[in-house]
Amino acid sequence: AETAETLKTESAEPSAAETQAKQDKQALIAAAIERAKAQKLAAAQAGIKPRNTENVSAAIQAEINETDAIREKAKLTLETNDANTK
Repeated sequence: AETAETLKTESAEPSAAETQAKQDKQALIAAAIERAKAQKLAAAQAGIKPRNTENVSAAIQAEINETDAIREKAKLTLETNDANTK
């Protein structure tokens, strides 16, 4: 007869199938993130902007402009850092 401690130990350790399923799920998520990044980059290079940023209030437009400025500053910082490391 198995004791409660033995059952607890066995259930605490994931089986090989569970471990593989978790790794597969993480790989799918990572692949989806990479696809999204590629789509976003392609859209940015093509000059496509999100459509939900048109016809907005002045306050929202100010937030959008602020965010765009932050992104541009970050982009310039990355380009400068890349140039300095080469």
